[in-house]
Amino acid sequence: HLLSPQVGDRVVGITGSAGKTSTKNLVHAVLLQAYPHAHAAAHSLNNDIGVPATVINAPADVDALVIEMGMRGFHEIDRLCRIAEPVVGVITNIGDAHGERVGGPDGIARAKGELVESLPSHGTAVLNADDARCIGIAARASCRVLSYGSSAGDLRWTPLSSDRYGRVTVKFEFEGTTVEATPALPGRHMAANAAAAVLAGVACGLHLGEATLGIGKETEEFGRMVWLESADGRRILDDTYNANSGSMLAALEVLASAEPGRKIAVLGMMSEVTDATAAHALVAGRARELGIEILALETGAYGGGAMSLDDVVSHLTTHGWDTVLVKGSRAAGCERVVQRLLGG
Repeated sequence: HLLSPQVGDRVVGITGSAGKTSTKNLVHAVLLQAYPHAHAAAHSLNNDIGVPATVINAPADVDALVIEMGMRGFHEIDRLCRIAEPVVGVITNIGDAHGERVGGPDGIARAKGELVESLPSHGTAVLNADDARCIGIAARASCRVLSYGSSAGDLRWTPLSSDRYGRVTVKFEFEGTTVEATPALPGRHMAANAAAAVLAGVACGLHLGEATLGIGKETEEFGRMVWLESADGRRILDDTYNANSGSMLAALEVLASAEPGRKIAVLGMMSEVTDATAAHALVAGRARELGIEILALETGAYGGGAMSLDDVVSHLTTHGWDTVLVKGSRAAGCERVVQRLLGG
């Protein structure tokens, strides 16, 4: 192995349809509580270039390593595992991202499950018990499986309260011990990512209380559920890095739970989803249920007219708003809206 001996079995691989990078940052923060030289992938370096770069760039005294693994087809996760050799594998969820490449959600589960199949017999798979396809991957494991969920699993998480920015204080229960913590990023889905990170810490030798000390200390990255302030002092939820239907629905829930006022979602297209028509209709319907107005950036997929960048900015300027969510797939370039609202 390219890594120093002191890393031991503390190599954590993370995949999933959504939440990979946030979970990677959470796992890193957790492991830093016991392993001061823990190293994690920068940003979203999760492919055939990014994974080797993360391994090679690990410091000489690295004592834990966190690897993010992306997937666009079968055998890619398996190939990345042969490079990184994870001993702990985390799968956050099975959604619709890249589903058109592998035949839909069942194909996604098969491809993501390559991570679990690659783990050694003394390793640990960490799976989301709230996701039927995800927990179903346990049958393919030849190692210990730990699961987490809000209604089932070895580690149970329960949301207790949320603040004006949608940050959720969570109760974690594991093997008779209960601890509370608050992830830095907003949303109920971030509580699930935090639970995955805590279990990954447990798999690497931390006890529950020690692991949860890292929750809330994770790195925040622009474009990933980050609250910003516009040039005139209003709130922007920047989640522009990427999108699929699951992450879109989660972001809408965060927007809905934020403090009162006029709430608008500026949404770009979602690319590489299994059924684009159904996925966009699902998001549009949920926005209507939540009373959130959609401004569709350069797409008619949400059922209304497509708006140019200038149209979106003009509408926001003319009609007013208190909180705006900006989100879409990379191809949509939704960060342009955030830049304009920040005065750029």
